[in-house]
Amino acid sequence: MANSNGRLFAATAFLGGMMTALAFLGLAGNSDAAALGEALRYFSAEDIARGRSHFAWGIVPSLAYRLLALGLLLFFAVKHRAIADFFEKKILRPSLRTALYVIMVLAAMEVLAFPFAVVSGFVRKKMFGLLTADFPLWLYRYLASKAIGVLVAAAIIVLFLLIAGKIRRYRIILPALFLALSLAGVFLYPRVVSPLFYSARPLPDGALKTGISGMLERSGTTVGGIHVIDESRYSKHGNAYFTGWGAFREIYLYDTVLDGHDDGEVCAIVAHELCHYREEHVLIGLFLGAVGLFFGLFALDRLCLFLFGEGLAGASRSGKVPHIILAFSMLLFAARPAINGISRMMERRCDAYAVELTENGAAFVEMERKLALKNRGNILPNPVFQWYYGTHPTVMERIRAGEGRPSAGAIVPAEGHDRPGGTRKSTLPERPPH
Repeated sequence: MANSNGRLFAATAFLGGMMTALAFLGLAGNSDAAALGEALRYFSAEDIARGRSHFAWGIVPSLAYRLLALGLLLFFAVKHRAIADFFEKKILRPSLRTALYVIMVLAAMEVLAFPFAVVSGFVRKKMFGLLTADFPLWLYRYLASKAIGVLVAAAIIVLFLLIAGKIRRYRIILPALFLALSLAGVFLYPRVVSPLFYSARPLPDGALKTGISGMLERSGTTVGGIHVIDESRYSKHGNAYFTGWGAFREIYLYDTVLDGHDDGEVCAIVAHELCHYREEHVLIGLFLGAVGLFFGLFALDRLCLFLFGEGLAGASRSGKVPHIILAFSMLLFAARPAINGISRMMERRCDAYAVELTENGAAFVEMERKLALKNRGNILPNPVFQWYYGTHPTVMERIRAGEGRPSAGAIVPAEGHDRPGGTRKSTLPERPPH
């Protein structure tokens, strides 16, 4: 037992050390003179400094919380036997005991996270002019989202433990279940969860909608709808995202994007999202996640055996919730460069597609520049930190994707409308509608 605790302590300390080292690299930023010179073509020194400061105000509280969270999980792991005995005396049903144990651990971690969330999520955003909500509204949204998150995470973890502890073929069942639940979540999120926090409306008729309709027609892509959500009621962040799969695919634009960008820039954003649609990046990501989980479960079983002398199935049966969360966190941390590398590859493809489809590299460059300024982006991130944690290419890499490309003006409107600026015909291959 002492040997197992020693290994668990050592592995957790190593994880915390790696997180700390990467955070310090992130704070150091990119000091390369050539990179700075390139960035100064599009941003002022004040813009770069502001983005780096905004990043620092986020990474420092995040690191502090993560280190304390590791310590809290270690505490629960050391006290596991006493906690398990307490629940066994009070609750007869094993599944209910496991559920309450999981909720207790997750709730304790959220209580620990709260002061750091206030600093990075409220104080920082107010300080940098990104938050329009007052503290009561921010608090309501934060607590509501965390309550939903804890309940959903607890249900998933309990189901995971029950299957891993009782079914021999859990390595096949759990990835399949992950894929099914993820597909359901992608479908339900914009219909059930998002309406709790945002109001959405269809994109209104006008020149922008006409241009987007033409772009959809040219790309041979159909979507379930393009919606505008009222982000400005809460913050000044500019963003857009797509969700869904198959016939249920939809695009969501923040109203802050419509207010801060001209039509050509908004079309570049939509074109980027269309690439995610066309190439089914949601389905690919979920499938790769299921495959990764299949192989990851073998590694998790070996890691559990090494760290605390019990395989994943045995640890699940004995309800070693904090132990398994710690081991899973270690594997996820190790896999992060591969996961984020795949994400960046998809984003690069979509950036190139957006420039080609809109035939407007200048609009794409200006869109990226404005989004970086609007969101106080870290314009010159440390290369190692970016390789490890970056889910998207750097803003300068994305700007380079639009440089030197044709810039014929606004997006080509739908068939039957005049093409402004004498835009050329796209060289994109024809693709039948989905």
